[in-house]
Amino acid sequence: MRKIVFGIVAIPLALIALTTKADELTRYVQQCETELGFAASEVPTLDCNDGEQFKVFDRSPVNDFAGHARINPNVDLVFACRWLSDRGAYSDFAVTIELLIHNRDNGATCFFEAKDTATSGDSQVSTTIISPTDPSASSYWMQPKDLDAKKFSPAINGEFPNGFLRCVGCHVAGPYIASPSIAPTLAKFGLLNDGHDTKAERYYAVLPPPPKILGVPIGVSSFIGWKSIIDTNNSIAAYDGCASACHSIGTGSSTDALLSAANRDIVVPSLLTDIADVFGAGSMPANDPMVKVFDPDFKLFDPNIKIVNNSYRWVNMDVPDRRGDYEEHETLSDLKVLYPRFYCSNPISLSAHVIDSDEIINTGQAPDILNRFNLQDGLVCLNKDQPGGLCHNYQTRYVCSNGKVAAWQDNDDPSYSGDWEPRNSFKGLCSNPTLIQARYYDPVRKWVIFNGPPDRLVEFDNKGLVCHNADQNNSQCSNYVVRFECP
Repeated sequence: MRKIVFGIVAIPLALIALTTKADELTRYVQQCETELGFAASEVPTLDCNDGEQFKVFDRSPVNDFAGHARINPNVDLVFACRWLSDRGAYSDFAVTIELLIHNRDNGATCFFEAKDTATSGDSQVSTTIISPTDPSASSYWMQPKDLDAKKFSPAINGEFPNGFLRCVGCHVAGPYIASPSIAPTLAKFGLLNDGHDTKAERYYAVLPPPPKILGVPIGVSSFIGWKSIIDTNNSIAAYDGCASACHSIGTGSSTDALLSAANRDIVVPSLLTDIADVFGAGSMPANDPMVKVFDPDFKLFDPNIKIVNNSYRWVNMDVPDRRGDYEEHETLSDLKVLYPRFYCSNPISLSAHVIDSDEIINTGQAPDILNRFNLQDGLVCLNKDQPGGLCHNYQTRYVCSNGKVAAWQDNDDPSYSGDWEPRNSFKGLCSNPTLIQARYYDPVRKWVIFNGPPDRLVEFDNKGLVCHNADQNNSQCSNYVVRFECP
């Protein structure tokens, strides 16, 4: 009788064990949704070819792309597609694809890597990305246990021939690695200086839950060691505390494209609150962060080579629907508190862009304080707002969603109250223009052209940018990123 009972029970237990093993990725994603606070339905369609090219490898017909999706006000998704073929054209395959999802408020981060589908030769990963939350995700993404067990092969420069390729070995001080090549792309995505943790005070890797049999956990999480990797690499004295102050490039990594262990104390300032501390207090002016760079092969480091990389100065301090006030505040007063090394009391210009957009607007390009300059209203300049009592004379034009460019129009001059160039003065203009431009004549620079924002801004001057959702036709401000230029 005992044998019969044993036989009946053993089969279901075996089936349950196999099921829990196969469903590890699914359980991990569910844990990610819970700890990060997002729903599967919020993850959009993803494709490498819709991303931004952030690196072209010299002497090689391959390139790297990064993509971004704002899942909700607190959660970002970022992916990197490595070594896409057919430079400058659509590509069906990459060598590797990595993806992470991060909650900037609580620091929870989930890591994923796509399966290599090649049976021989070069790796082949489809650039049409299946969302980790998709029911078929297991066909595209590695199981957590496989990602944790993946090793370098072959050994790189003789280092760590049996080393594990664990994501958090590089992502030790915050989720994003902002090397000089990718920093401009991360800035476009609004992921530099956006309030996420870079000191491992909140930042952590979400652990997939261990499998269960009849509701009882068995074994341990596949990523059980990842938290200790983050903690260790943020505290080891040999790293000179760099990881606790900023996001070092590949600390503890052995990959070619990142710093080797021999140079692990060399860092690039990025994603940090106090950028000057990297090089010593007072050594880095607020408007002139110096970034140490590598040779094109990323194999040699020259400490004497420096460049100015203003991408690191973009800050994203607020989201219009995140704080409950339904406003977007990117102000100089907030900058002083949150990023004091970027602050100066008398900036001469303010730049802004909408997250994921290349269109940069700059107050320094307009010679006047503009009362209005946006897609919804057009341009208005009031003489009373100008220190000299008189606006310049402007022309405006729009670009419509069908690609048609309206002709320049000059509807008014700055006599009387000022210069009024309203949108309704354009006859036959499309109902949904995508860009407004203004220009004025400067005897030295001739015609100066600059672009305007999509929204009605309450403030956009050297004090910062403020946008109220209630002022917009669609009741929603865009999500802006700003930077100040200091004298």
